Amino acid sequence: MYLSSPLPVEIRDSLIDPDSNDRTARWRNPPNAKPSYRVFLYLDGPGLAFVSSVTYLLHPTFPDPKRQVFRTTSNPRCKLEIWTWGLFDLVAVVATKEGNTFSLTHELQYDKEFKDVKFVAA
Repeated sequence: MYLSSPLPVEIRDSLIDPDSNDRTARWRNPPNAKPSYRVFLYLDGPGLAFVSSVTYLLHPTFPDPKRQVFRTTSNPRCKLEIWTWGLFDLVAVVATKEGNTFSLTHELQYDKEFKDVKFVAA
């Protein structure tokens, strides 16, 4: 069943792993290509305990742009690590433990962290 009123959760993105004490950001600058950044996508909010999985629908230029992540004790935020060179809008289809689903949209904002993080080449 598709929920019209979703759980109180939202998609977040960050250059910093939200589950780590490592506060450095990673980037790559390959020859003849744009620099890319390691970005973490994850869910946050008081309804997180009721989520069973999330399917992130990335930009179609990504290899395998449809990525499903299950909520586990080792990944309670349904975190997904990606490498990207640009900002884009994404959709996440969230599945609840009761078997319902709903969609969230999110515009990547990791660029707002550029001035506040220390970058390390990957």
